[in-house]
Amino acid sequence: MSDGVSSRTVVWAGIIGAIGALLAGLGECALHYSPTGYAHSETYQFFVYVAPWRLRIGHFLSIFAVPLYFAGYFHLYQRLRPAPMWARRAILILGLYAFALGDAWLGSRVYLAQLAQARALAEQAGNIQGVKLLAPLLQQASYYNENILIGVRLGVLGISLLYVALVLRRQTSYPRWMALCNPILLVAFAFVLYLLLPSLGGVLMPVAMNFAHLIFFGASTWLALRSSSSFSSSSSSPAGS
Repeated sequence: MSDGVSSRTVVWAGIIGAIGALLAGLGECALHYSPTGYAHSETYQFFVYVAPWRLRIGHFLSIFAVPLYFAGYFHLYQRLRPAPMWARRAILILGLYAFALGDAWLGSRVYLAQLAQARALAEQAGNIQGVKLLAPLLQQASYYNENILIGVRLGVLGISLLYVALVLRRQTSYPRWMALCNPILLVAFAFVLYLLLPSLGGVLMPVAMNFAHLIFFGASTWLALRSSSSFSSSSSSPAGS
């Protein structure tokens, strides 16, 4: 690797990024998973029966794991060689920015859950005044939280489009099949799976972005490991063999 970055460092960056996606996915699953589905998601009904222990684990695990994505995007920045520098930098900057926003989004999900649960308790108790107070608060909190996600999705869409163009034009070291591992396509796959096979898709759909990046970083790291092993084997072979 040029720029003084060793192949081992690049591989480790990919591993760290994949671990971040896995841990963030486990945390987000603890926060969001609902065995009864995601109907009435506009009122956050899926949060109502999430146990307090799940909220605690999911909140802290996800927000401390997401910054590991930064290492994953550094890995991609290196692995995208010999693509033009502007394109590699664009993907790196979009990745860092999108997942800084993503961590802010995840960090406030626990408060939405608490509001949704308090509103449900007020309804069950017949506390009309409590419902009238909590319903607009939940709606306002939703507005501030959900609009952050737009920035995350746009950033990942930009990353995916540029990445696919580079890979298909053979401007990177990746084989063309790696274009299928772009994050936005894998996110879409998770949503389609939810429609076709809700029992499995119901687990993947609420953690779709993490699922996508686990595959994205994982496949890239596997290729980096193979490339590094091939290089080591060839360099250690006797001359003329």
